[in-house]
Amino acid sequence: MMAARAKRTRAPSKGRERGAVYVETLIGLPVVIYFFLQLWQLLDLYTAHLVVQHAAVAAVRAAVVVGPDDPRFYSNQALDDLSGGERLDDVKTAAALVLGAIPAFQAAGFKVELSGTFEANQEITAKVTADYACRVAALNPACGLAAFRHVSATASLPYQGAKYQFGDTNPP
Repeated sequence: MMAARAKRTRAPSKGRERGAVYVETLIGLPVVIYFFLQLWQLLDLYTAHLVVQHAAVAAVRAAVVVGPDDPRFYSNQALDDLSGGERLDDVKTAAALVLGAIPAFQAAGFKVELSGTFEANQEITAKVTADYACRVAALNPACGLAAFRHVSATASLPYQGAKYQFGDTNPP
């Protein structure tokens, strides 16, 4: 009787096993790809934060240098006046040059805010906020399902308090 039973049982078909592996792959692969893309977006956002941090450092360095510079280079704008004009434009240009390293930052989508006083040993602070364009925003929880994410950073440097005497010579 046992011999009769042994003949009745069939070995599993390899074709069926291959079909099961194919279905499992179809189910699992999109999940793996989705998590890979999320990881990529998170790393890209971290890189964007580092670039904005560097832009803030560049902006505050420019503010500390441009503030006490010769007024003749800035259409006779008053010393240490960074409330507007060419001096502030140079500070914004310093930040924009750094932000240009990542194409996902929108050209007009950043701002620079300066605070502090231009007196000896006082801190000058720059805050840079930029709009980062997310990849495939509708499927991306790393960006909060939005097309843009605001990335901001601040940096501070002491104002050295140098008071230069500018001569009557023409600038080069």
